[in-house]
Amino acid sequence: MGEKLGIFKYCKEGLRSRTILKNILSDIFKENKLAINLVLMTFDSGIIGRIDNARIIDNDFFAKSVIYFTRNCGITEEAAKAAVKFWISEYAYKCLGRVVSCPAVKENQKNGDISTPYIKNQNQALELNTQSGKRINTKTGLNKKSLDWSSNRYPGQEKKLNIGDLSFVFRWCPPGEFLMGNRDNKNRRDDELLHKVVLTKGFWILETPVTQKMWRSVVGGSVRSLGFNPSKSRLNLINLDYPIFYVNLRDCDRFCRKFEKLTGKKIVLPTEAQWEYACRAGCYQNIDDSNILQKKAWFKSNSNRTLHAVKLKEPNPWGIYDMLGNVNEWCQDLYDPDFYKESPVFDPTGPKRGGMVVVRGGSWSDNADCCKASSRECEWANARHVDLGFRPIIT
Repeated sequence: MGEKLGIFKYCKEGLRSRTILKNILSDIFKENKLAINLVLMTFDSGIIGRIDNARIIDNDFFAKSVIYFTRNCGITEEAAKAAVKFWISEYAYKCLGRVVSCPAVKENQKNGDISTPYIKNQNQALELNTQSGKRINTKTGLNKKSLDWSSNRYPGQEKKLNIGDLSFVFRWCPPGEFLMGNRDNKNRRDDELLHKVVLTKGFWILETPVTQKMWRSVVGGSVRSLGFNPSKSRLNLINLDYPIFYVNLRDCDRFCRKFEKLTGKKIVLPTEAQWEYACRAGCYQNIDDSNILQKKAWFKSNSNRTLHAVKLKEPNPWGIYDMLGNVNEWCQDLYDPDFYKESPVFDPTGPKRGGMVVVRGGSWSDNADCCKASSRECEWANARHVDLGFRPIIT
């Protein structure tokens, strides 16, 4: 493989095409999707040059890993060290049973460059600079029971639940912390205030929006039974691989209750914080860039003003498809434009009072500005639209 497959040489020289990089990784790692996603996440986060001071306690494992990647993947020793430090400190250490101290990664977390799928020091103070310049200290909220440490699951791990011959694939989102809201000071809307959120429990999220095929297998019927009249639309929106649409909040609840009866697994709509955490999947840099959006989302400029089948665009690093664009997705939170100013740090569930409900992600009919990870929209609970669907989670 040699120099041609020098993964991080490409990164260091400024290669910005994830498609090319993904093809290279597929040659190296074959069907090992976890390894491919970890490298792509490293690439997306831009972290390679910023974790040189990481300390790995298990030096034997670290040394062997570096040797393996330098010999077999044609990458420099310096790049291999940086990559291995990132992987085993931030994502794989629980699976490997390693204890890690990584100050540089923590520094990047403080600066908001990456999210934290696992919080290693449960007693540490979690602080961040808010838009107003004040600091939030959340030390008193952390205790030994704060986080769900009950499993060795890794981000993006797959869980399949079958109903008949149809598989529902869910992806694991581990407990962690992240910066919720819009990092762009110039283009930040008033309801997108940047603030810290800690999710103390992980959850499984459906890897695509609920499709028309999934809806039929659980509830029965089609979008026609929801009141949609295709003869009045110039678009052909009925296809079993398309997301279900024209669902209101009560329809989502009906799907979840029937799904639970069929599988024994309780599913609900995600909170707004859970939705954005899953959408970002540990990444901040370039997630809202228009060039990246073209590869990950169907929106007004590339959708031909119509709905599309799921999984035609690239997934995020946790293997989740169509989080941005295609259809807006219902969340369980009520909407309040000022809620971020007073949102609790731990497991926020939205305001207790309000009229409208949060929807996220943007759709095939929206401009790119509405299809950002931080973009917030709202609808009345009984709303039905041709670009409004949903995606449940298992908690």
